[in-house]
Amino acid sequence: MKKTLLLTIALVLSTVLFSQTFVDESFNGSELPNGWSTSENGASNWMISATTYSGGDGNELKLAEVPAFEGITRLITTPFNLSNVDEMTVSFKHLFTNFKNGVFTHTIGIATSSDNGETWNTGWSQEYTMTGVYDIETKFTTPDMGKDNVIISLFYEGNSREMNNWFFDDLMIYHQSELDLRIVDINIPDIVETGEREIAFTVENLGLNPIESFEAQIKASNWESPITATFEQSINNSEIVQVTYKDKTFNAITRSKPYNISVEIMSVNGKDDQDANNNYLEKAVLVAFNKSQRIPMIEHFSSSTCGPCVAVNQQMHTLTQNNEGKFTYTKFPTAGDPYHNFEALHKVQEYGVTGVPNLFLDGRNKGSNYLTQTMLDERYNTPAYADIRGAFSLEDDNIYIIADFMSYITLDNVVAYITVNEKTTVQNIGSNGETEFHHILMKMLKSKSGNPISIKAGEYQRLEFTHNMSLTKVEELDDLEVALWLQNPDTKEIYNSNFAFPYTKHCYPIQNLTLNQNGDENTLTWDAPEEGSPIYYNVYINGKLVTENESVLSYTFNTTEEAFTAEVVAVYKDNKTSVGVAKLFGVVEEDPITVVAPNNLTASPTSSSSISLTWNSVKDATSYNIYRDTVLIKNITETNYTDEYLEYNTEYCYTVTAIFDDVESEHSNEVCVKTLGENINELKDSFCLYPNPVNDKLYIETQTLTQTLTIEIYDIYGRLQDYKTIRLQDNVAIDVENLKSGIYFVKINTEKGNIVKRIIKQ
Repeated sequence: MKKTLLLTIALVLSTVLFSQTFVDESFNGSELPNGWSTSENGASNWMISATTYSGGDGNELKLAEVPAFEGITRLITTPFNLSNVDEMTVSFKHLFTNFKNGVFTHTIGIATSSDNGETWNTGWSQEYTMTGVYDIETKFTTPDMGKDNVIISLFYEGNSREMNNWFFDDLMIYHQSELDLRIVDINIPDIVETGEREIAFTVENLGLNPIESFEAQIKASNWESPITATFEQSINNSEIVQVTYKDKTFNAITRSKPYNISVEIMSVNGKDDQDANNNYLEKAVLVAFNKSQRIPMIEHFSSSTCGPCVAVNQQMHTLTQNNEGKFTYTKFPTAGDPYHNFEALHKVQEYGVTGVPNLFLDGRNKGSNYLTQTMLDERYNTPAYADIRGAFSLEDDNIYIIADFMSYITLDNVVAYITVNEKTTVQNIGSNGETEFHHILMKMLKSKSGNPISIKAGEYQRLEFTHNMSLTKVEELDDLEVALWLQNPDTKEIYNSNFAFPYTKHCYPIQNLTLNQNGDENTLTWDAPEEGSPIYYNVYINGKLVTENESVLSYTFNTTEEAFTAEVVAVYKDNKTSVGVAKLFGVVEEDPITVVAPNNLTASPTSSSSISLTWNSVKDATSYNIYRDTVLIKNITETNYTDEYLEYNTEYCYTVTAIFDDVESEHSNEVCVKTLGENINELKDSFCLYPNPVNDKLYIETQTLTQTLTIEIYDIYGRLQDYKTIRLQDNVAIDVENLKSGIYFVKINTEKGNIVKRIIKQ
């Protein structure tokens, strides 16, 4: 189906991001980007930090001041082909902190190299003397434009002793084409509530020419076929447009699995887009059964020896006093504080905290300032898709805790945190003049790493602990509180939190929620909790409270809807509540996709450095994963593969899996085989390299082999200097005139193995 639509929601002026993209890095991983390297004096000072000081989201790049160094240090990308590029644009955010403003000068810049780092050509650089947050966007060119195999570096020059760390984020390096439209985002939240939704997405004109119309293909998991639509919309250079496809919606309530939604640009102004690398985007959307009241989680890193912490502590105490019931709080005493412990230290390391005070709100770093009422209200009014209830009691020195963690979406491998805090302490006085401290961490249960759990949508996981509090620094046993929160260990997103009910028995949830249907009449029934005596029950249909103060174990209602959600919450005295028990009724789950494992995998050595694999094809398989010694090494579409560049006379073990619709089969039978053996010394002696030392021509001579070889020349630092493929018939000359004087290693790759010989360039 093809339709023409004029559906503009918003026009936003933006900076051009890229057309032909070479670097698009937000540093959200835990390590430097794959394949990137560092060099020179401060090579070890480049790292990923779990902070957002430079203004981006998530993690960011950090150049640390220690260990101290002086000179130039570089963060180096993988190689790029710039054959068709005469000019590039670089943009990034950064936070610079000078040790003494206006006195010390530090330089950052962008440089390129086409000789593997032997020569660097600076495209842009700038000196900084004043602390501040800066946005960079500038064009540059270097003598390396128009060449292949070009590496790019972000470099620093100065004395690191004279600065206090440098943070970078959202680094982009690109070349702008004439006609280029990219998909910026699919504007649907990661988690949606049940109900119908339109599909909105955002595009950006990255090209030099204006766009009058574009064609896009839209797909969603429950659609029988994709939709191709034409959007007639004028988009000038650097403009962002949000459009919405309205004719077809997806009904979240009819699917309990995640929705996969994709948008692909098919044409622009009736022509092909010149950069197809940014034309496709897909998004997995989780559908929540219901939503719950969010209780924002405050994680506060402080110390009684920290002077700036005093004002922040006072402001935070005022904020919490004015917002009872609207927050959960744990303060982690850091180094220098008498109550500092290894659990607080672990959290410092986990978040990458580099100084105090430092506050996190729902896992997001809010920096060194106190939280405002606006910040707290914004999070409190943001729906949560998990619910948490707990209770604790004391007997002698022992604390007993039961906590239920419930989610309206399926959450795999999340972490449930439980901390025992003391509400007010007075014995951890340090040097900052404070005499009273609040929400101080005493103990984390089960451990400093929390409790990894998985929760199916609508179900709950229960944790129970007993701990002897005499083993901690607790001052008053009757002044304890228990903080509970549920967190994504990778993104640090906190799904929800709560304080446990103090000094009481646990509020157990209902059991065995079922549905009986008679025409349009529906009757929910449930059993009483396993322990406890609720006063009544609250019932929710499609997230709406339909009855409260229900004293019987059933509820009858009429509906013509084919699918709906139901939830029942047990209510105890003093208005204490259990987590809900929720279910989605009327949805028939799709049969899970199963993929048959490949069979008859065979392996045979083809040389001293290669092994050939074959296996039977699998019906409907779109590709195959090949594993060597349990490690994935290749994804291919064929049913045969030659594994190369192996060690001679060495055993390797292989399995293969089949792939269909992102589902992977079980592993095939395992086969183990050795590469062919070869006396490596005899192979090495069969080659002669002369003259050595050499000036301009290096000759390679062999009497026993006639074959195609690859020759690689490395410097003493392991950097590739030259690469050639040759046919060894007679003596072959390799031009080494351009190499600098020094020691080099010549690697000769043969079918029977690889050998290395050392040469000296005069």
